[in-house]
Amino acid sequence: MTIKTPRLRQNRHGVFVFRLIYANADGQHRETVRSLNTKDPTQHC
Repeated sequence: MTIKTPRLRQNRHGVFVFRLIYANADGQHRETVRSLNTKDPTQHC
């Protein structure tokens, strides 16, 4: 499985989010987005 897009993005408020795109059992592409609750990309925990 290859990663086609970067996983870190900024939302419209400047907060970084983790973005994961995958195919479910039906073969449809799904997207999961989780907030990192920070505006600093080096502070991810």
